[in-house]
Amino acid sequence: MTTRGIVRTGLAAMTLSAAVLGSPSLGFTRVVNPVAVKTTQMRGDDVEARIKTLHSQLRITPEQESQWTTVADAMRSNAQARADLHADQTTAEKTATAPDMITAYAKTMDAHADGVHKFATAFQPLYDGMSDAQKKTADEVFRARVHEAAARQAPAKRSK
Repeated sequence: MTTRGIVRTGLAAMTLSAAVLGSPSLGFTRVVNPVAVKTTQMRGDDVEARIKTLHSQLRITPEQESQWTTVADAMRSNAQARADLHADQTTAEKTATAPDMITAYAKTMDAHADGVHKFATAFQPLYDGMSDAQKKTADEVFRARVHEAAARQAPAKRSK
C-alpha cells in the first residue's frame, strides 16, 4: 500500500470513529501535510457534552437509563484512552523519528478502531430496545454524523 493509501485508510478510520463517537475532533487536525500531523487532546467536558446531546437526541427513557449508562461509560472510557494516548505521544513527539511518528499514527488509528468497536458493542443492546421512532432518530443522527465527518475529512478539490 502506498503512503497516500495508508493516509486515506487512516482518514477513513478517523471519519468513522468521529461519526460513531460523535467527536468534532478526530484526534488529529485536518491533514494538510501528512508529515505535519498533530494530535489534539480530547477534553473531558467535550465527551460530557456529546453524551448529554446524544441522550437528548435519542430521547432516552427512564427504562433505558441502565443501558444508556453503559453507552455513556464506553464514550468516557474511549475519550480517556485517546487523552492518555495523546499525552504519551506528545511527550514522545519531541524526539520522535519519522518511523516513530508513523507508528504513533498507527497506534492512534488502532485506538480509534478499538473505541468504535467498544461503542458499537455498548450501543447495540440500547438500540435493540428502542422504539421504532427512537431507532429512526438514531439512524438519522448517526447518518448525519457520518456525512459531517466525511465532509470535514474530504480532500480539498484541486483546480486544474
